[in-house]
Amino acid sequence: MTSEQNVLGRQPKLMNLGAAESLLSTKSLVSIGKSQVALDTETGSEYKLNEVSYDMLEQLSTEKTVEELINVMTQIYNVSKETMSSDCEEWLPTALEKGLVLKTE
Repeated sequence: MTSEQNVLGRQPKLMNLGAAESLLSTKSLVSIGKSQVALDTETGSEYKLNEVSYDMLEQLSTEKTVEELINVMTQIYNVSKETMSSDCEEWLPTALEKGLVLKTE
């Protein structure tokens, strides 16, 4: 896989996000019963999350590459790498756009 390809080896729908990109989440996560929320303490925004999104953000509380995130999430959910890569491809652009996840240098 070249550095210009994303995790799935094809161009992502919304942005070019390679497997070696480092990501980090600085948002506060809250889980109360079945409700999971990410809080942006700077803006007061609140984002309702499903279980997988919550776990992704929790994993990104320490800096990880896209590839590392996929590997960890694959183990947590016992799914194929292709399935988790597809989920990440769909979720990460929105998470980046909303500021839930930041690209790090």
